[in-house]
Parts: sequence; structure tokens; C-alpha cells
Amino acid sequence: MRVLIVDDKSIGKNGDALGNVRNFSWNPSEVIRLMEEACHAGKPYELLLSDYGIPELDGFTLAEFIKKHENFKNTKIIILSSYNQFGDTVKMPRNWD
Repeated sequence: MRVLIVDDKSIGKNGDALGNVRNFSWNPSEVIRLMEEACHAGKPYELLLSDYGIPELDGFTLAEFIKKHENFKNTKIIILSSYNQFGDTVKMPRNWD
């Protein structure tokens, strides 16, 4: 499975802990660039694993942008957070696949 991890903390920099997953970024612009390059190469990411609290753009906003992009419509998204803020789970649209 091709996975893109979006995280600005240490787990995003430790590929050995995650087996063969080697694609990391914390910059939203770079995330989009990496996803576009993967699509054009015929190897789209199947899963985007994103931290909620990334710099510049929160994980929900990044996910919304990705889901609107035609080339990324089949990419599954998981957003993780250690903030433990009540209400964060209700921010995601319920109609996403």
C-alpha cells in the first residue's frame, strides 16, 4: 500500500519504525506536489495519514482540499490528533468515502 504521512514530529522522520513507508512531509504544498507526481507516475497514494496539527494548514483543511481534487478521489484519509479537543471529530464531513 502506498502511504503518504503528513507529520511535523519525529514519527514522520523515522521510516524504520513504519516498515517500508518512506514518504513523509509536513508542508501542505509539498503534500499536493508529491500526490500529483505519484498520480502522473501511475502510482497514486492509497492512504494519506495526517496529523491534525500540522503547520500552515490543519489536517481537516488539507483533507477537504484533497477530496475535492479529481486525481485524489480514491485516496483514503486518516487524521490523527493528540490534542484531545472535544468536537474535533465532528468537523469532518460525514459523506466522505
